[in-house]
Parts: sequence; structure tokens; C-alpha cells
Amino acid sequence: MRSIIAQTVGLLWLTATSLPAEDLGGLSVEFKPAVANPGDLVTLWVEMNREDYAEFDLKVLIHPQLHLVAREKIPITHANGSYYQSERLMLQPLSSGDVTLNEISVVLTETTGPRTVSLPTANLTVEPFDSADKVSTPEPLPQAATTQDIASSVFIPLLLMVAGGFVLIFLIRLKLNIPAEPKHSRTLGTRNFDSILRATTITNEDLETILYEKKVGLSDELREKLEKKLYALAEDDSIHDTLYQQLRKELDA
Repeated sequence: MRSIIAQTVGLLWLTATSLPAEDLGGLSVEFKPAVANPGDLVTLWVEMNREDYAEFDLKVLIHPQLHLVAREKIPITHANGSYYQSERLMLQPLSSGDVTLNEISVVLTETTGPRTVSLPTANLTVEPFDSADKVSTPEPLPQAATTQDIASSVFIPLLLMVAGGFVLIFLIRLKLNIPAEPKHSRTLGTRNFDSILRATTITNEDLETILYEKKVGLSDELREKLEKKLYALAEDDSIHDTLYQQLRKELDA
């Protein structure tokens, strides 16, 4: 009796080992990364890489521990003598623990027709958060600043601002009280008015000196002609002809 049982078991084992393994048609599946924490994004990567033409259609997976975030289909391409196609499922584990997907199947369409292929098991390890992340003791609050520190931090900038304001006011008043020295005043003394009036030609610098130094003694008409001669954009020949004569008449020493 025992010999019969042993023979029967041996036949069953030989029969099981002689069965051909399922042809996956160049398909593979894996998690990337294979280890994550709850809330992380992981990718379930299903790929096909084979020499003969084929294409596959992945059935959408539903797992209570995984949340589907996005799905990307990469169409079939042919390169380096192989046909390549892939599909990526962006998943988010909801809790820690081992996730096992053992019912992944695709419809593989080959030149001989479509067939259903069961893919190998895909495993994902979802690790719990570190114990340090679960500590409920709150971090200590920063030490409150003393009243003296607060007063110092406010008083010093305020003092600098007030001092800077006084310096600025002093500089402004100083600038307003000191008249700017005109350019022509540096030339005073080099030529007196008598030599200027006796010169064959009178330069604009000489005219500016006369206007600045003898402004009070000039008639309104002469002062207006001087200003027009010096500062007018266009040259007026009529002023040029009569200006020197009027200057010598009013200022001739």
C-alpha cells in the first residue's frame, strides 16, 4: 500500500515539473522604489520588451492599501530590433505594512491573437515612520526676551535715527546759508572793470562778471540785454551791436 502511494506522489511531482511555465510574452512588473513610507509616491512599472510585435492592455488595479494618483501609458515603439511598451501607475500607500499584488493581468495582443497573461507577484514594503516622528512632546518654546533686551533693541535704532535726522537738518541748513561761489567769481581781480571796458572785445566771462558785480548799478534795460546776451539760446545781432556802447556809457570809470 505504501509503495502505491509513493508511486502516485512521484507521478504527480513529475507531472507538475513537466508543465511548461506560462509565457509572459516579454512582460515584467515591479514597484519603484520597492520600499516607501505612507504617503510617498511609488510607481508600479509594467513593461513589455520583445522581438515579435505585440501590445498589451493593463487592467486597472484596485487595492485597499493603495491610492491611484496618476496613470501614464507609453505607446509601443520599435528600436534596436525590439518592440517596447510600458505603463506606469503612480500610487500612494495609505498605511504601513507589506503590499502584495498577485492578481495583475494584462491582455496581450500578438500576431496570433489576444490572450490574457497573469504577471508575477509585485511586492511593496511600506515602512512606518521613525519613532522620532511620533513623539508627542512638543518642542520647547523659545525663551522670551526680557524687557531690558526689548528696550535696548528698540532704543538703539531709534537713537541712531534721531542723530541721523539732526545731522541731515544741519547739512541742509548749512547748504542753504552758504551761497555757491559762481564760476566767474574766481576770475575777479585778474582784470578790473576799466580794462574790461577798454578792451577791443569783451568776452562772455567778462560780461558775466559785470552782471554779477554791477547788477545794482545797471539799468533794467542794460541788465536785460546782458542776460539775454549770456543766456539766450539764439544770438541776437542787434543786442551785440549796441551792448558794448551802452556798457561803456553806464559803467565808464
